[in-house]
Amino acid sequence: MHGFLQDLRYGLQVLLKTPVFTLAAVLLIAVGIGANTTVFTWFKAAFLQPVPGALEPTRLVTMNMAEGERGGYSNSYPEYLFLRDHNTVFSGLIAYNLIPLNLGAGREPEQVWAGIVTANYFDVLGVRPLLGRGFLPEEETGEGAHPVAVLGYGLWQRRFAGEAGVIGRTITINKAGYTVVGVAPRGLAGSS
Repeated sequence: MHGFLQDLRYGLQVLLKTPVFTLAAVLLIAVGIGANTTVFTWFKAAFLQPVPGALEPTRLVTMNMAEGERGGYSNSYPEYLFLRDHNTVFSGLIAYNLIPLNLGAGREPEQVWAGIVTANYFDVLGVRPLLGRGFLPEEETGEGAHPVAVLGYGLWQRRFAGEAGVIGRTITINKAGYTVVGVAPRGLAGSS
C-alpha cells in the first residue's frame, strides 16, 4: 500500500506541474465518458428495453424482412397477411410503419409522426386505449370503410388539450378525413 501512495503522490505532483496537459487530459476523458454514456443509453433504449405500455413486453419479438433484390426491405401487406395466417409459432403478429403525416385539425397544419398499424395492434400488445377503442378488423380491410385514427397521448394533450370529446371527431390527415376512435395510453411506445 505504501508503494501505491508514493505513486499516487508522484502522479499528482507531475499533473500539478503541467496544468495545461492536466486540463486537456481531464476534458478528453470527460468527453469520452459523455460520448460512451450517450451511445450506450441510446442502444439500451433502442434494443434492450421492452416496449413500454405492452402487457408482457418481454414476450415481444421484432421481425424485419430480408433485403430485396433491388435494395431496401420488403415489407408488403400481402407478406404480412401470409405470415399472420400461416403463423404457428407466435400468439399474434402485427405490422406497423412509422411515417410523417400532416395533421390539419383546427389550428395550423402540423407534421406529426404516426404509426400505420394493423387492426390487431392493441390486442397483440395487450393494451387498452385510454379513451374510446382500438381498431376493428373490418376497418383494416373494408372496402369503402371510413378511415379511423387512434391519437397518441402526447398529441392528444398538446393538440386537443386532453378533451374527452375528441372521440368521434373528424380530423384531417394528409387532406383526408379520419374519425378519432380512441386515445392511446400514456407511455405506449410511439404514442407520446
